[in-house]
Amino acid sequence: MPSSAFGVLVFVLAVAPGFYYELVRGRHYTRAKESAFYEASRAAVASVVIGVFAGSLRSVKSSSLSLVVANLNAATLKLVSADLQRVSTRLIVSGFREDEISRVKQSLPLGAIDEFTMDDWACLVISG
Repeated sequence: MPSSAFGVLVFVLAVAPGFYYELVRGRHYTRAKESAFYEASRAAVASVVIGVFAGSLRSVKSSSLSLVVANLNAATLKLVSADLQRVSTRLIVSGFREDEISRVKQSLPLGAIDEFTMDDWACLVISG
């Protein structure tokens, strides 16, 4: 997201209208599959409205986040699983292969709500 006044201005004048158009259009027309631009639009708008943290998990207070989104491989998820569960009980984790789903579920013993796979990659939505 933009960090300077000029960046915010460019975002509001050039990028935000496209995001807004895609989001509004999506409410009126059903799509067989959502575009990458639509998903990026939702993420960008959410990060402006909600706020996004990027940094070390060690610097986050316990139970201080309502949702954590992590794109990490299975080995890294296993290493940071305790910290992920410490800061939030709602997680969206991705970045690992489909054949590693059971390994990731074992390292994050909270209940998996949904599993998504695409082109051998996997994503889990977890809530505890």
